[in-house]
Amino acid sequence: MQGQQRPISKTSQQATQPLDIAAARSAAAFRAYLQQYELHPLDVSITSKVRYLSVWNLFKGKPITADHAVRVRLGLYAMTSVPYTAPMLLLAEETTPNQEDSGRRGNSSRRV
Repeated sequence: MQGQQRPISKTSQQATQPLDIAAARSAAAFRAYLQQYELHPLDVSITSKVRYLSVWNLFKGKPITADHAVRVRLGLYAMTSVPYTAPMLLLAEETTPNQEDSGRRGNSSRRV
């Protein structure tokens, strides 16, 4: 085995995706809040009157609409009497075709 070289793994040559720190922190804070108050995501979505997918997106650190973020905050407050103050990632506001970007929608997000 002295003359044999180890084969190079294909995965060692692939570039890794950078970790989105804001998304990771947002998701961790949301999961910790739900765990601390023993809340189930489905109950949060029902109380907040938002789709379950919006709560799941928060759980995974993905952006949601500003309207759903407000509703989730109000729903969490109604369930716990403790305001949820951690940042939530929001989808970029949608544009109209008359604006300068010619109606293209971006995948960017912002923190609130």
